[in-house]
Amino acid sequence: MTQGHKEKLFGILGGVLFASLALKDFGKFRESTDPYFFLIGLRALLVTGLYFTRTPAKLRARHWQTASSLLLSSAPLFYTSDINVPPLLPLAWAWSLLVAGNLLATWGIASLGSSFGIGPAFRKLVSHGPYRYLKHPIYTGYVICELGFLFMYPNERNAFVFAVAVLSYFIRAKLENRIIQVAADQLK
Repeated sequence: MTQGHKEKLFGILGGVLFASLALKDFGKFRESTDPYFFLIGLRALLVTGLYFTRTPAKLRARHWQTASSLLLSSAPLFYTSDINVPPLLPLAWAWSLLVAGNLLATWGIASLGSSFGIGPAFRKLVSHGPYRYLKHPIYTGYVICELGFLFMYPNERNAFVFAVAVLSYFIRAKLENRIIQVAADQLK
């Protein structure tokens, strides 16, 4: 199988994965009526479409790094909307964080367009949209959004999931920085 065929197959599998995640998020929304799950379901649908249209990577991380990125990106699926615990912040503040973070992450994903991918890879350097101001706007948005969710539903499970998610975003950002640096060195 050629590299181009592998890239297309991986794109299809990624698209199917994120379509199923979107369905799961919409199911959680239907069960809990918590709009957080609706927002991340919409974001997962955007990712689904981008997976089917993305450009091949010029440089990519090792397979285990890509696999671990996919695995770690599923951490937010394990949040629970436990309404038996009072929120840590007024709901309007928590919602403001949740919506602002989701909008930033979605803007970052949309700005990447066909360069979007889950595993660390270099397709092209993007410097417009939120990338004009932040090095990792998607991860920043995820942290802000999930912090709002944690303030809304503070429990031990959500605190643990948040810690794992933030650690995974940090690791993924470091891997992406390394790939971009190697690509920049090769282009010199």
